[in-house]
Amino acid sequence: LHPGDLGYAMGSGILWDVYMELIEPIASRVPYMVTVGNHEYDYHGPHPNPSGEPMWAPQDEPGHAGGWGIGTQDSRGECGVPTAARFDGTGNGNGIFWYSFDEGLVHVVMLSSEHDWRPGSAMYAWLQADLAAVDRSATPWVVLNTHRMMYTTQLGEEGDKA
Repeated sequence: LHPGDLGYAMGSGILWDVYMELIEPIASRVPYMVTVGNHEYDYHGPHPNPSGEPMWAPQDEPGHAGGWGIGTQDSRGECGVPTAARFDGTGNGNGIFWYSFDEGLVHVVMLSSEHDWRPGSAMYAWLQADLAAVDRSATPWVVLNTHRMMYTTQLGEEGDKA
C-alpha cells in the first residue's frame, strides 16, 4: 500500500520512468496499490483533472489557516494525470483517487487526502456506502489509507506560522 508521494517526479517524465523501474521487482510480483498525495495531485492554475471532482483545499474554508492542498505547486502541474495513467484502482470508486478491495480478512480503503472528504462530498458518500457494505464476518478488519492525516494540530508546521 502506497498512499501518495509515489516517486516525487513532479512533472518529470524521466523521474517517473526511473521510479517505475525501481518498483518493478516488487510491483510485478505483488499488488502495488496506490492513491495520490500532494506531489501527484496538487496544483494551482488551469489543468486537467482526471478525478472529475472539483478542486478543494482546506485553506479555502473559513477559519482555516493551512497552506496545503489544491492551490499549491506541489505536483508541478501533474494534477494526477501521470499517476492515473500508470496505476489502476479496483473500479469500485473513483479510479486511483478512492477505491477499496478485500485481501484475506482485511477490507482495505484507499482515499485521496487531496479531495474533499467532508459530508456532502462524492468521496464521503462513496465511503459511507463502501463501509456499510463490508461483511465484517468475512473481513473483520478494516484498514483505511490516505496520504495526509485527517486530524492533526499541525503544530510546528508552516501553516501554523501564518
